[in-house]
Amino acid sequence: MSMEKLKYSLILLIGAISYGILAMIVKLAYKDGFVAEEVVFSQYFFGWLLILFLFLFSSRKLPTKQSIIQLSLIGMMSVLTGIFYGKSLEEVPASIAVVLLFQFTWLGMLVDIIFNRRRPNNAEIIAILLLFIGTFLAGAVFEETYFQWTWSGIIYGLLAAFTFTFFIYFNGKTKSGIPVTIRLFTTASGSLLVAFLLLTPEILWNGALMEGLWKYGLLLGFFGLIIPVYCFSLGVPKVGTSLGSIIGAAELPTAILAASIVLNEPISSLQWLGIFLILIGITLPQLTIKPLRKKGT
Repeated sequence: MSMEKLKYSLILLIGAISYGILAMIVKLAYKDGFVAEEVVFSQYFFGWLLILFLFLFSSRKLPTKQSIIQLSLIGMMSVLTGIFYGKSLEEVPASIAVVLLFQFTWLGMLVDIIFNRRRPNNAEIIAILLLFIGTFLAGAVFEETYFQWTWSGIIYGLLAAFTFTFFIYFNGKTKSGIPVTIRLFTTASGSLLVAFLLLTPEILWNGALMEGLWKYGLLLGFFGLIIPVYCFSLGVPKVGTSLGSIIGAAELPTAILAASIVLNEPISSLQWLGIFLILIGITLPQLTIKPLRKKGT
């Protein structure tokens, strides 16, 4: 594997880890009495403000019309993922919701295969199987003795997986020569537009921000918008949608470990096994890229 591909894979890994931290922050916000719509809107509002500050002190040369459309689509997919995932969490257990979201790992490979008209290599197939099994184990699905669920909760979870798949895909289609701050600002603006249309902008004047929502909005904006959008914008065009989806699976073990350390949630032996399988699934395609290419030459 080339050093350049390894570098961008590590950048993607940082973005996935950043996404993994979000669940912990959201849970803390819920404990303080805030609801999903308030928390998600605060994330994209404060994320946009932070990026606007960077944008004002950087080059303001706008990208082409086509790039603006592509970057706006990335932003829209990002906020839709947050909305659908939040709705799913309200109606099904967290362990089930995260398993539904993580269907993006094989959906991403499927989209890459369809649009690029190629066959998956053996390493990708094995990785997807490991990620699939590991996700079910790490999500503690097999340890649930009883849980309630609704069809709408299942559908919301699958929609979150679908929109996150296209968040990764559109990242892979944008040109890499666009300045970072321009990419971030255009993407964040698309996210904020959808957030205003679909969520609760009332938090801007109903006092919720002064009650403590602002601190969660800042954290979520930084870890949920600036870092991951930056990392996925840089990394996916270099490594591709399929590998980008596989590396994105690092979000799940990060979320579980963060919840264990900060929220004191226990981790079972099966969950540890699931985390281990996910890490193998993420690493395997990267270790085998070079040998596979040599074999095909």
